[in-house]
Amino acid sequence: MIGWTAFATICENGVTGEGVVDDFRPNGGVAAAPTSVNVGAYESDATVLNLSVTAYAICANPLPGLVRASVVGASNSLDFRSVVATCPVGKVLTGAGYELNGVTGEGIVDDFRPNGGPATAPVSAASGAYEEDAFAGNWSDTGYAICATA
Repeated sequence: MIGWTAFATICENGVTGEGVVDDFRPNGGVAAAPTSVNVGAYESDATVLNLSVTAYAICANPLPGLVRASVVGASNSLDFRSVVATCPVGKVLTGAGYELNGVTGEGIVDDFRPNGGPATAPVSAASGAYEEDAFAGNWSDTGYAICATA
């Protein structure tokens, strides 16, 4: 996989706004290049209608030094949280992902963005999530950065 060049779509078959992508997680790690993506979607409110998710990954020969970095946020019952996954020094961001833990179907990622700009290569990705409805349990979020040698 080049990086996190993947997309997910939810087909809600009439239940617009009732499906949420909970996981957008590349595999790999600090010593292994990512080669696939796992996507999980859940109903945010119970429905008898069908919900499906489709994931697409665009792949090519791996870039030099391709790795996946991650950061796990605090586990608590706060309504909003955010994490920033950062590339190791000397690497730039080629993709990103996120995962919500312990809040299945009740957490929504509403911010998912790289840093950088037209003249500056991105080196990190931020994700922010909140509770879709009041949720009393503890939950956390994990951010992923796919990075390659600059």
